Amino acid sequence: MLRLLLPGSCARSFAPACSTLSKVVEQQQECGHAEIHGWVVRSSKFSKMSFVRVHDGASTRNVQIVVPKSVYKNVPVGAAIAVSGNWAKSRGAEQDMELHAEQLRICATDENPDYEQKSADAIRQAVHLRARHPGFAAIMRLRSRLTMLTHAFFEENDYVHIDTPVLTSNDCEGAGETFTVHAEKPDYFGVNKKMFLSVSSQMHLEAMTSGIPRVYTIGSAFRADIQPHSRTHLAEFRMLEAEVAFCETLTEICDVVEKYMLFILKGFAALKGDVELARSFAKEVSEPMKRLQPGLARFPRITYDEALAILAKHGENIDGRGLSKANEMFLAAHFGSPVFVTNFPIDQKPFYMRRSDQKLTDSFDLLWPGIGEVASGGVREQDPDELMKRNAQPELAWYAELRRRGKPTSAGFGIGFDRLLQCHLGEPSIRDVIPFPRWYSPQGRINAQC
Repeated sequence: MLRLLLPGSCARSFAPACSTLSKVVEQQQECGHAEIHGWVVRSSKFSKMSFVRVHDGASTRNVQIVVPKSVYKNVPVGAAIAVSGNWAKSRGAEQDMELHAEQLRICATDENPDYEQKSADAIRQAVHLRARHPGFAAIMRLRSRLTMLTHAFFEENDYVHIDTPVLTSNDCEGAGETFTVHAEKPDYFGVNKKMFLSVSSQMHLEAMTSGIPRVYTIGSAFRADIQPHSRTHLAEFRMLEAEVAFCETLTEICDVVEKYMLFILKGFAALKGDVELARSFAKEVSEPMKRLQPGLARFPRITYDEALAILAKHGENIDGRGLSKANEMFLAAHFGSPVFVTNFPIDQKPFYMRRSDQKLTDSFDLLWPGIGEVASGGVREQDPDELMKRNAQPELAWYAELRRRGKPTSAGFGIGFDRLLQCHLGEPSIRDVIPFPRWYSPQGRINAQC
């Protein structure tokens, strides 16, 4: 980080950082004095001076600093430093300007700074140190950018952001893969009443659409999946969910998802520097952006029955219990783009999904090349009596009552936020796109190092 001082300023003492390397590099022609806070990525020592390359973690930019021996004798790689000096034209080919140090202070040292030489698997064993790897730092910057792009998209389309609860009394999906919360006080949640960590915010978003037509959230979700070898599952993850009132067809809600995904794809196309650096973190990456960008305007849409026919035609194994991960990957590869699969059988979707007939639902999954399912959603059942017939839990009485209290038909979707980032970067493991991953390990327990 940097503190910029205009020519003629006499300030020389170190102060808290207030600008980034990217900004100071853009402004350095006009700047005389500057203070830099960052980490040393390269240090070359000569007889009278050292040439030190510094980055601040806020971008892919770095700065060369010329350090006279009289200022500091040996600046170690990996050290966090604070430098004060003046800009001068550089004789080197890697940069136009360089900072000539007048003061340098070592803020911290690193006893083993060889992060770029280690594999993602090795660094994953010490997740608290992963930000020291420039590739992983780039992933975190892109994750932040994805959050900002997401908020921008929904704000531009008149959605209201809703904060939904983590503690809930209902298992939204009905799949039984929830974490149950226990309190020391026996009746803290009420006598014989169970409380769970949320697996989805969908029902609470539906409640909001009884008076606000378009809502969304990015919140924490928890699922007690036992898939220790999965590259696309976590026990704790972030979910982007949206709900739209007066939305009565699959076509409408699929259009929203498609529009959002293309918006994000376009936004990431402008971030090539960080994307390339992020891919250095895991060597076995795919190239989804390169493969999807040219002329991509719409995603193919097929029904579940049509999907089965395509799989059967190509000799793919179908187990009769729904689309397997291999089936999803094949279909996305077959179309060479993301593909919507619609109208799943009723036994494959939750009770709240509207049924188009006695066998099928008004539902969809969006399959992505190299990943499989990345989004899921559909139109919600509007008949309160039908809802209670399918699921008569007393804890869900409020959910059915919404239909009697002015809530129109709505449709919505959920997108695993971490899996979405995995899609756009081509990262092979979802554990590498989240700061502190929690997953069910092969040792039979939740892996949570810190």
